[in-house]
Amino acid sequence: MDADLRKRFEPLYRATDYVVEDARLHCRLRIDEPCERLSHWLRLQGYAAAAFITACNPRSEIRTDAENREALARLRSAVEALGLPALNALGRAQVGDHDEPSLLVPGLALEAAHALMRRFQQNAFVWFERAAGRARLEWVQPHPDQ
Repeated sequence: MDADLRKRFEPLYRATDYVVEDARLHCRLRIDEPCERLSHWLRLQGYAAAAFITACNPRSEIRTDAENREALARLRSAVEALGLPALNALGRAQVGDHDEPSLLVPGLALEAAHALMRRFQQNAFVWFERAAGRARLEWVQPHPDQ
């Protein structure tokens, strides 16, 4: 991602609550903040890390609700094909009314998360390692063909 786009979008990503709203887990992540609930849940489930990912609004270009639902369904299928759980989640802007349906994927390797986000043309995603105990923003380098 080029430096101008990163400079433009980083404050927006940091001003977002990443909320897991699933029967298996309810928690809220913020970039660079701890989340004991997620750390504890990952330990109990035997996972070292999780990725908070979406397929909505590729390249931060607003798409219709129908397009975003279809893209998220394709992402969920891709995750399930890897044999991993996909917990329902939502990226919720702290200011304004922008929500973005998302998934929390425990057990997804960092490299695999980058590959998926490149495939779904995302600028960034949230990465959480149990050992670190806090969420961090991961920038995605686009594929040269994109």
